[in-house]
Amino acid sequence: MPNADADAGAPILLSKARNDVVLLRKIADDPEVADEIVGFHAQQAVEKAIKAVLEARRVDYPRTHDLARLLELLDASGGAPPDRDEALALSPWAAEFRYGDVIAGSLDRHRALVAADSALTWADSQIAA
Repeated sequence: MPNADADAGAPILLSKARNDVVLLRKIADDPEVADEIVGFHAQQAVEKAIKAVLEARRVDYPRTHDLARLLELLDASGGAPPDRDEALALSPWAAEFRYGDVIAGSLDRHRALVAADSALTWADSQIAA
């Protein structure tokens, strides 16, 4: 994705990540909400937080949900969040895996919320710096 206006793109992505985290806080403990929904929004929060930092660093990145690839770009441009393994654990819940595939195992909803919240906090600190 081109970064023609990183000053505008990063705050928008951070806002969208924040919205995902707000939703997660409301639904994470609700047994009527499927793991797929909770996992998707956790993965999306992390992805958007990462992309916000990439925008702020003016790094071109592909249109992808691949957190491993996005983290590689962060590493090459100044560093990635310290809890990258928690972020990567959300990869199976990305959009491309939501249709037609069944994810083995269940989602640790608390861990997913913590990972999303941590990614957002990290991104905020990187962009504010």
